Amino acid sequence: LQAVYFQRGSLQTDDIASMIELFSDELKNSGSYAAIKKYLSKIKMLQKGEFATSFNWFDVNGVAYDFKSVLNGKKYVLVVFWSSDCESCRYEIKFAKNIEQRYGDKVSIVYLSIDTDFQKWKQAVEEEKMTWYNLSGLPNSKKTVAENYYTDYAPEFLLLDTEGKSLIPNSCNLFFEIDSFFKNELNLSK
Repeated sequence: LQAVYFQRGSLQTDDIASMIELFSDELKNSGSYAAIKKYLSKIKMLQKGEFATSFNWFDVNGVAYDFKSVLNGKKYVLVVFWSSDCESCRYEIKFAKNIEQRYGDKVSIVYLSIDTDFQKWKQAVEEEKMTWYNLSGLPNSKKTVAENYYTDYAPEFLLLDTEGKSLIPNSCNLFFEIDSFFKNELNLSK
């Protein structure tokens, strides 16, 4: 079961769904089984474009944004799930700045925080001087980004089209894969 979980990015979702149904009832009550089911729910949501319809988050000043407003007339939305206390998330910010510099006219960048502490999140946003959308359900929303999008780790990257559908099958893409997508899609050699 854990092997299926760790190989999930290289397997088709239908194959995963079929495989996990073969496991015993005891395994179906395990944390690993629950994690795989969570992953499958997220992938189905992305395939159906439900990401866009459930998108309603706030910036550090309490301004609300829906998917259309963050799309802002662009062709793509790069969503990065992150946390203020995640060192690798903060390290990745320089790569987001590079994507913004190179493809900012085509892609809207949105950092969705999975933080649970509003003050830590706000302080990190200010420290990192991010110029793109940085959103969360904090401090007032009862729903969290992590719960809504079945995300329990960071950083995690999604590249979405105008309908909120994932453009790169594995939802754990790295910035170099996203950069490669843009180079191929936009025929750029930057």
